[in-house]
Amino acid sequence: VKKDCNFNEHNRVLVQASKIKKNQIDSADFKATSENQKVLKLKQGETLAHLLKPYGLNAVDILDISNKLNPYISVNKMNVGQSINLIMNGNNIKRIIIPIAFNQEITLNKIKNIWQAQKSNLETETQYKLVAGRIEGSFYQSALETQAPLSVINRFMLAYSHNVDFQRSIRKGDSFRLISVSYTHLRAHETPEHL
Repeated sequence: VKKDCNFNEHNRVLVQASKIKKNQIDSADFKATSENQKVLKLKQGETLAHLLKPYGLNAVDILDISNKLNPYISVNKMNVGQSINLIMNGNNIKRIIIPIAFNQEITLNKIKNIWQAQKSNLETETQYKLVAGRIEGSFYQSALETQAPLSVINRFMLAYSHNVDFQRSIRKGDSFRLISVSYTHLRAHETPEHL
């Protein structure tokens, strides 16, 4: 927006800018609706073939996918609850994404009737948080009052329970500090994993 324009010209520029953004949003919405995502979870007794067959993949495709995945993850040893994300284009699978670690995934794309696998490291953000407090009653209650994540408090107590008797050794007025580390995927809205 020009600094020296009059009020009417300023409004006209704003209206044009809002139309451009509206058109960009509408085309982005169209792209999002032409592809949809299905998240499948591996259940007890199921195999990758059980999950993929209902989506039109034949035995040759499933064997090809299994062979492409083997350098990264054994399809015979996939855990119950393993996520398998299917990116669909209508009724056809366009892409398969399988997370193999918090910050890694395997993406399978079908190119000229052959499945290609690629391992990707996901971009994450690391945040450190230091909380300090003073024991007023129990360690647990005092730690909760510092707004420390519950998982951090529980892991701390488990790790130190062999060295510290949290009911007899802790006294009113004792101080403590907890440091937590959280990792968050930058491209997705994931719950941070606290260590």
